[in-house]
Amino acid sequence: VGQWRQVVEQPLAVIGGVDLERAQGCVRQGADSICVVSAVTKAPDLPAAVGAWQRVFKQQPSSSSQATVQV
Repeated sequence: VGQWRQVVEQPLAVIGGVDLERAQGCVRQGADSICVVSAVTKAPDLPAAVGAWQRVFKQQPSSSSQATVQV
């Protein structure tokens, strides 16, 4: 993600194989969004899963002001 962030000026989205642990690193390295499906839809507690993903961006002071979580 960090290498792409250096060469891409457009919003950078990460998709595929991203869990909560990897997501934090992606945001730190400049991801503007993370696309997840099964990490949320297969969660035993849907509201808790959504909340956990929202916190990924809120916890990163260096994340872009455009970084959002959409459900």
